[in-house]
Amino acid sequence: MSPQPGKPGLLRTLNDRRALELLFAHGPLTRGRIGELSGLSKPTATQVVQRLEALGLVGPVARVSGGRGPDAVAYGLVTDGNVGVAVDARAHRLAAVVLDVLGTELARVEAPRAVDGTRPAGAAGTGDPRSSSRWWTGRATRPA
Repeated sequence: MSPQPGKPGLLRTLNDRRALELLFAHGPLTRGRIGELSGLSKPTATQVVQRLEALGLVGPVARVSGGRGPDAVAYGLVTDGNVGVAVDARAHRLAAVVLDVLGTELARVEAPRAVDGTRPAGAAGTGDPRSSSRWWTGRATRPA
């Protein structure tokens, strides 16, 4: 069997992923630098940045002067609204942490659990879910 050519959708996904990995590892980069580091052509790197920007994953963060010609735009990861939540449920404690895409802690909440597995009144998983979210939200703290 002869090797199959890459499918355009898969190649786009791989290119997008590689650009995100580079931005995560190096911080803000110009489209040209993304192309250099990834091995993509400049037009392909531009298309990748345009796709990621349209998805709200990257955005312009600075202008970079390279000497002659117009300044290049450096793109970085967008952290506003792109968050994840890590939950740790143990026998004696419940905890949740909200992190942005760079791993910066945005908020944290912890609550004790009784040894018998019961939860404090109003804690997550008991009673009305709306009161549970108020209980957690009211106790979330932002790091100093």
